[in-house]
Amino acid sequence: MDALSKQVSGLREERHDEREQRDELEDELDARDERVDELEAEVARLDARAVVKEESDYDDVDADEHRKEIEAIALQLFGGWAHEYPDGSRDRGDWHMLLLGDPGCGKSTFLRYVDQIAPRSTYASGKGATAAGMTAAAVADDFGDTEWGLEAGALVLADGGIACVDEIDKMQSDAVSSMHDALESQQVHVNKAGINATLNARTSLLAAGNPKNGRFERYRPKGEQIDMGPTLLSRFDLMFMMSDQPDREDDAEVVEYMLQSRQAAGRHTRGEELSDEEQQRVEPAIDRAVMRAYVAYAKQTCRPIIEDEEVAERLKQFFVEFRASAGEQDDDSPIPLTFRKVEAIQRLAESSARVRLSDIVEIEDVERAIMLVTKSMKQVGYNPEEGEFDADIIETGQSKSQRERRETILAIVEELDGATVEEIAQRVEFDQQLLKHDIEILKEAGRIHLMDGKFRKA
Repeated sequence: MDALSKQVSGLREERHDEREQRDELEDELDARDERVDELEAEVARLDARAVVKEESDYDDVDADEHRKEIEAIALQLFGGWAHEYPDGSRDRGDWHMLLLGDPGCGKSTFLRYVDQIAPRSTYASGKGATAAGMTAAAVADDFGDTEWGLEAGALVLADGGIACVDEIDKMQSDAVSSMHDALESQQVHVNKAGINATLNARTSLLAAGNPKNGRFERYRPKGEQIDMGPTLLSRFDLMFMMSDQPDREDDAEVVEYMLQSRQAAGRHTRGEELSDEEQQRVEPAIDRAVMRAYVAYAKQTCRPIIEDEEVAERLKQFFVEFRASAGEQDDDSPIPLTFRKVEAIQRLAESSARVRLSDIVEIEDVERAIMLVTKSMKQVGYNPEEGEFDADIIETGQSKSQRERRETILAIVEELDGATVEEIAQRVEFDQQLLKHDIEILKEAGRIHLMDGKFRKA
């Protein structure tokens, strides 16, 4: 009996110890959950400081002016996720964004920071990029004269992350063409030196560049000043135009902030102690290592979908009403947006849900996605001549009204077998400035040419 009592007593002590260990483990898990909740809330409230403030190199960005662009960049860090169907087909989850603007607006700043903070990324300059540099190149093997191997380009190296491409407007035409299939199908097909291979390029593209003449002209539609083909433009889910407009009060605030930030950075470099205000100016709201780990965790664990019928109905309502509003005004109205925007909104909404570490897309995520898509469309897909949205500006490079005017001009030139500007103006009721602009565009496109003082169809 004594031996049995000792055994029971020993078992009770072991059980007590196990309970204490379990309680300690539960307390530790609760503490971790609280830390995750705090971090989740902090990241969910991403503001300009969380995205741009890192070092003095980033003091040229006006955070308030570009808050929506910064919010979109923050969402792109998290990205959507690929959906696979039973038949093997696949919908990409990664989405692409273009920043086009005047010099000095901080576009390269955004790209550099994303390249540093993303768990996986590449950085390339379009000015010196080639088709092989963006996709893949066949190179001779060092160990044999007749053997060839493949070297991955920027899009392939960024598989599963973000590819940051600066000065995309200066990229060679063959490099641009090589990106088309990679951005949509997220694969790079290589047929070089006897090598036939398919490489994955499941990456988001964050690109930046300048408008056609280096700086936006204030009184011309911004959509006309994009010096990139419509095939590439149609691949971008979001496009933002960033212009530099002089403003006495805003300029004074930006310069003051730049001076104080550089001053604080200088003191930090010299090893001097910074005040709380100075630390707030130069230190990011979220530590870079924490941010990178949080993004990686969200991408690995969260696969959000739309489950609530109310959320799905909100997305459907926005798209249907937006398209129907144009048809109700006029049967001949241009199409304001295409079905590609439905996919873009879904990807953005999934990115927003990932910020919250959620597997469910809520109504607030869809509203955020709609807001960003609408702002992008107002900047690029809006035709100020007609006062309405026109998807053709992005899909074809010209609005419906521009296309119709230019086809009319071509028809007159062909009918008259050559015509001057004055002769064309007599047959149409176009504004003289618009007429001359359209003729110039047709000349640049090679569709008409000037001979003996008259324009003739090419």
